[in-house]
Amino acid sequence: MDAERSLLLAELFEAIVVAGGDRGAVVSVHAGDPEPAPFALLDLASDLPRTEFAPEPLGLAWANGIPGFCDVPDVARHGGGSRKPAWRGGGRGGHEPRAVFAASFGSDGLMPWFLVVDGRTPRTLLCSEQRRRLAFIAGRCAGVVLHHDLASNPRPAMQQQAWGSVLGASLEP
Repeated sequence: MDAERSLLLAELFEAIVVAGGDRGAVVSVHAGDPEPAPFALLDLASDLPRTEFAPEPLGLAWANGIPGFCDVPDVARHGGGSRKPAWRGGGRGGHEPRAVFAASFGSDGLMPWFLVVDGRTPRTLLCSEQRRRLAFIAGRCAGVVLHHDLASNPRPAMQQQAWGSVLGASLEP
């Protein structure tokens, strides 16, 4: 699994740059536990990485489908105009995120998975080009997280033949 996490760090750095944040993560939500769990995390603003994430933006992204997005450029304004952030998460030491982007990119059958980028300063809404690039990055993260076992866990020959006949082609060399 460490090889998968290493692959994700470059994706997280690119996502942070695109979204103008200072922390990026691939997180999952385990059944029965509402707290998002980071699988890979890159925190450019803290020596001790902030590992807490607010579940609310993830729920909003998931509600928008797969891929689904939630872009909140100023959490304080999203919370009704108060200067207090509406969501908790990542706030160790009083550094609550002020801007959050979340993308749902699928489920492994047990847990939904997300790309999250947040920052300590508010920003403008992401433009369509930024959202497109973040969707592409989320897709690459999905390839790493959701399909990591394909090379080591090939389908049995009978299942391959069944898929070949359904697709109208033989998968034999």
